[in-house]
Amino acid sequence: MKAIGFKEHLPIEEKNSFIEFELPKPIARGHDLLVKVSAVSVNPVDVGVRKSGHGILKAPKIIGWDAVGTVESIGDKVSLFKKGDLVFYAGSFKRPGSDSQYQLVDERIVGHAPKNLTIAQIAAMPLTSLTVWEWMYTKSFYGTSDMTSQHQILDRVAQLLDQGIIKSTLNKALSPINVLNLKKAHQLVESNQMIGKVIIANKE
Repeated sequence: MKAIGFKEHLPIEEKNSFIEFELPKPIARGHDLLVKVSAVSVNPVDVGVRKSGHGILKAPKIIGWDAVGTVESIGDKVSLFKKGDLVFYAGSFKRPGSDSQYQLVDERIVGHAPKNLTIAQIAAMPLTSLTVWEWMYTKSFYGTSDMTSQHQILDRVAQLLDQGIIKSTLNKALSPINVLNLKKAHQLVESNQMIGKVIIANKE
């Protein structure tokens, strides 16, 4: 599969601030979903992780903590989702991010995507919704006994979005997901002039 990441903590304008590379397609086991990523958004945390640090990494680091995609396969302990489900999530700080064709994510921190919004509108919402609702990465980082509550929160957020009670914060959409557009998105977030979210989506 194709993935986008970095080995050096460079200014976004530098050629190798992001690079595309190939990885084996992961296999879903246990509570994991293998998700084919359709859209991602860029948050200040992406910029912070990319810029902080020194030296050259041994392997490229994949970041990205907002995604919408389709469940490609499921692990043997999965009970909340099935193949073909459209899902949205913010992922885990301990695992490879969403800037790749496929991503493994624990079902207990994943929600069923809203039905009445576009892929781009949905991609803007997971991380910020969870941040408003509770401490964003704690449950997935420590594997707490109440991890499934994050799934429940995202399902509730999806209902509120479908009902129009809350609105997507999408401001700008780029397409497709590639190095050039990821760099553009990071530049927009780094400008500190963005109101709302910038997302990158493949064609629906």
